[in-house]
Amino acid sequence: MKQLNWRNPDDWGKSPLTDRALQQNQARDEALEQAGEQITNIIKSDLPQSEKESAVWNILNGGKNE
Repeated sequence: MKQLNWRNPDDWGKSPLTDRALQQNQARDEALEQAGEQITNIIKSDLPQSEKESAVWNILNGGKNE
């Protein structure tokens, strides 16, 4: 069976279940892209190294402090 790809318009509209799976994959991919952009911006910032590490840690852990 072919792997569904949310970027492929031919994969949409086949059934509510496949559309839901495509929506979940799209949301996951977009969240990862956004997190990557945030981390890149933090690394390029003028923040002290310890603050950069803390900010990146928070992104990678969904904002949870451990």
